Amino acid sequence: MLLFALQLQSVEVILGLKLKPKLISIIYHQTHINTSNSYPWNENG
Repeated sequence: MLLFALQLQSVEVILGLKLKPKLISIIYHQTHINTSNSYPWNENG
């Protein structure tokens, strides 16, 4: 049971290392798009 938990944790770490850059870039692009899109809405009321 402990071994399984350790394996699961190592898999999560490996996945995290691979996915974090993608997630960060996705979040960055989404927030960048959201902020740039929100300005016209705010100006137009």
